[in-house]
Amino acid sequence: MGVENPLSEQMRALGYTVKNTAGEDLDFNQNALINSDASVVTAFEIFEHLLNPFQILQQIQSKKIVISVPLRLWFAPAYRSKTDLWDRHYHEFESW
Repeated sequence: MGVENPLSEQMRALGYTVKNTAGEDLDFNQNALINSDASVVTAFEIFEHLLNPFQILQQIQSKKIVISVPLRLWFAPAYRSKTDLWDRHYHEFESW
């Protein structure tokens, strides 16, 4: 999950088949997930930007998923860009 990035480019260079989502709003359009035949789905620092991550998780067809999310720490309040609507955290995750 996520648009083209340096990690996906490096993985392709190593011979992996990589398909990125195209920047669509996954809260409204999960077709890329529903129609995917990926054996592994990755979502690095994506779920905090979604309004309803559980709905997205239900649409993933893969048997394996690797997810990372930022943990909310005492020095890191919820992040919200004032200029970029896509660059906002709707959820903060706690270690518990």
